[in-house]
Amino acid sequence: MNTKDNIIYLLPNEGLNEKTLIWLHGYGETPSDYLNLFLSDRNPLPLDIKIVLPSAPKLLMNNNLTINSWYEYHTDSMQKKKPMENDRSRLNTSEKFLL
Repeated sequence: MNTKDNIIYLLPNEGLNEKTLIWLHGYGETPSDYLNLFLSDRNPLPLDIKIVLPSAPKLLMNNNLTINSWYEYHTDSMQKKKPMENDRSRLNTSEKFLL
């Protein structure tokens, strides 16, 4: 396991890898929430696969709570204080972060 810039890399034990899985965590989660899944003996993935677990950028919520999110999440019950264009901007930021 290797970490850099809030990204966790799980590298194959032996040889070169020709496959890479990039796992994007869910809303409010972190990459470490999935470590047990990929480090488990029951991991269904081939042994030669490289696994990349990036962390989404931080998002400041209305209640001053900071969470990880790839996008802004709105529901009908939430006040939409920002136009939907901000969601596009947030997705572009996430894209640049990943690439």
